[in-house]
Parts: sequence; structure tokens; C-alpha cells
Amino acid sequence: MLDLSTVIHHDTSEVVVLHPLTGASTDIVIVVASPDGAVTREAERALRERALTRLSLGQRSAAAGAKEIEQDALDMLVARTVGWRGLVDKGHTIDYSPDAARRLYTEYPWLRRQVETALNERARFFGSSASNSSGTPATTSA
Repeated sequence: MLDLSTVIHHDTSEVVVLHPLTGASTDIVIVVASPDGAVTREAERALRERALTRLSLGQRSAAAGAKEIEQDALDMLVARTVGWRGLVDKGHTIDYSPDAARRLYTEYPWLRRQVETALNERARFFGSSASNSSGTPATTSA
């Protein structure tokens, strides 16, 4: 029987970037937000608000165009990327920022695909505890 209190949710997970040709691990680590965490919920809410605004302004029907869908997907990926380390581009260490994430995911589609794949691995955001005697939920999610 599963005791729900033994399932621990982590707000973030680290994605080790693999070399796109060899598949070998690199020193690049991208930190991403859980699909169940506050960061993702807020980003989803902002995308829904933007879609409703477009709709209320009569800019589109309820179905978004392909460019809007692609933009929304990139915006969500950028929002869920909350940090990194070891990232070097053109000989320069790149400090994390949403703008830098957007640029890198646009310039390096293989990097974007790796991170998107990791985001779809929901299990990476959970762990288990052997026991939880505190009686309170074991979660770091807001």
C-alpha cells in the first residue's frame, strides 16, 4: 500500500546535458522546475491569460496559430528553466538569465530538445522516504 506522505516532491531537477553527437555526459547542468510546482503553475497561468487577451481582442479564434503555439512552448521552457552551471558558448561562460535561456534554446535546438525531454520525465521530480513519522506531507512544492 502506498502511503502518500512517503512520496517527496522536488520543485526542481538537474538535467545533465549530453553531447549531441556522442551522447556522453558534459559538464553542463540545466536546472528545471517541476510540472507541479509554483513556477510552472504561474507560467501556465500567464500563457492562459495571454491567450484569453488575444481572444478578447478578436485577434484569433480559440485555436492559436502555429507561430503562437511555438512561442508559447518556448516561453514555457524558458520559464521552467531556473538556472544552470557549466554553460559555455563561443568561449564565454554564460550566466543564467531568461534572455540567455531563450537565445540558447533558439540557437541550439538539440539543447532545447534535451531539456524538453527531461521536463516530460515527471518521475525525476519525485523521491521516496522510507518512513515519515512527522504526520505532515513531505513536499517542497508550494
